Amino acid sequence: HEFRTDMFMLDISYDSCKLVGMSDNQEKSLLRIASTTLLEALKKAVSLELDIDYNEINGGWLPRKEGDLLHIEMFFYDSLTSGAGYSSMIASILDGVLKRAHAILSNCTCSRSCKNCLDNFYNQRNHEFFDRNLGLQLLEYAETGLVPDDYSLEEQKEYLSPLKHLICDTERVSEKEIKNKFIVLPALRKKPVNSSNVTYLNPYDLSDWLPNTFMAYLNKEE
Repeated sequence: HEFRTDMFMLDISYDSCKLVGMSDNQEKSLLRIASTTLLEALKKAVSLELDIDYNEINGGWLPRKEGDLLHIEMFFYDSLTSGAGYSSMIASILDGVLKRAHAILSNCTCSRSCKNCLDNFYNQRNHEFFDRNLGLQLLEYAETGLVPDDYSLEEQKEYLSPLKHLICDTERVSEKEIKNKFIVLPALRKKPVNSSNVTYLNPYDLSDWLPNTFMAYLNKEE
């Protein structure tokens, strides 16, 4: 189905040498989650800023590769044919939209998403792809060009707890006896290559992908 409507395009220049890109399935999955979440936060922010119904604005995103640079193109358009021109107004209110999107992604206390920040009836098919933490990392990178900060030692310890518990139970050792060093990075960051005694992980490795992470550790020990 084709129809004529106004459109607004937002282009995010994205360094895939420092951040997850398209190099493997895990990176593609994280990039999809970050981009889908940010798009949803921006759509909600536009509707709030213009005081219009959520369904008046629609949108999507596409990756575009240029050498080591990846461009994330986000587009927004009026939902109805010959709409009211809301999407063409986004450029003039972009600062306010970005501030609202930042608040949507940062002010909630849920782990990834909930009805208080991103989830609603109309976007339920994308709920599994929402992670306000990843969306916030992408938004802040788009605004400042800075990669997400390292986690503190306490934050890393909390993230590593499930993995270390599995290792201790399986190998009958204490945490102090685990020889391998683990470093936890924000999920949007590209992980350096592991060395013989240092393994780089992100929060998804230690939650959704924990079984694979644990098996990779066991294989490495062999």
